[in-house]
Amino acid sequence: MNQDLKDNFNQFLFTSGFSRQRVYWTKLRQSLVVLLGISIVTIAVQYSLYWLMKLHGVSFTLALPLS
Repeated sequence: MNQDLKDNFNQFLFTSGFSRQRVYWTKLRQSLVVLLGISIVTIAVQYSLYWLMKLHGVSFTLALPLS
């Protein structure tokens, strides 16, 4: 969003007929989707590496906190 301020892209968006609120929520939604995707990929890579590095005959379970 900071880059949009530097290259005046926000001025273009706000003069294009879209409301400021719609532009803001769209940018926020896209950012959150990207962050969620990065988190999912990171967790998958970590568990994959852990599974690949474990010793033969050793298993692990995912403990879910049930209260």
